[in-house]
Amino acid sequence: MMCDFPQESFPISEPTVVDAILHIVYAKPCHAGTYTFPEFVSAIDQMHLYEISPKDHLIPPNPSFSYILSFAPLFPLDLYALAASHDLFELAIATLPHLLSFPLAMIDDITAMRIGGVYLKRLMSLHLSRHTSLKEILFPAPHPHAPTRKCSFDNQKRLQRAWTLAAAYLSWNMQPDLSITSIQTTLSSLEEQVDCEECREELKTRIKDVIERWASVPTVKLSIHHHMESGVNKYVRGLVESDI
Repeated sequence: MMCDFPQESFPISEPTVVDAILHIVYAKPCHAGTYTFPEFVSAIDQMHLYEISPKDHLIPPNPSFSYILSFAPLFPLDLYALAASHDLFELAIATLPHLLSFPLAMIDDITAMRIGGVYLKRLMSLHLSRHTSLKEILFPAPHPHAPTRKCSFDNQKRLQRAWTLAAAYLSWNMQPDLSITSIQTTLSSLEEQVDCEECREELKTRIKDVIERWASVPTVKLSIHHHMESGVNKYVRGLVESDI
């Protein structure tokens, strides 16, 4: 006589996905090309089927953290959405600098839902804050110097008007990843319109100030809350301080 034992249902995943999950859980190094980006994403998305939380494993210094982050230059939005959907704070923050050039209007509804309100706001706030910072840095124009016989206040107003136009051009066409080279090239072109040596020095000083201040604007926007005291967040603060 045969007995009917209760059968438990076990999740079924592709072998590659299971292998990737084991690499993540046991912190095994992944060599370049071991898994494709979709395979690794699928593995992370399916970890819950085995009652494993990605948050407990996909953190520095787990080699899988560095491996998945290596895809950021190619798939920044998809990686950010993955991190956001599992509340992988450190991974999301490390991915943000790769999204500075991404047009937010290109985010579709499905991706926006995967990202969620909290992380979507963080991304939008980063873009907005850098745009606001640039406008604050660019204005006002170079300081006028004391008038001389060769350079009156009226002469200096021409430089101030030219600076205002250049600043407006940079602000209007600005992307959050605007390079220092672009700023320097645009503002330095004003030097061709300047005959006065004192005005030229004021212009150079002002350009130097703009470059230094723009270089210091963070490329990530933190909202750490309860993460602040964790040892992992030392890694995140290191990313910010190195301005990745």
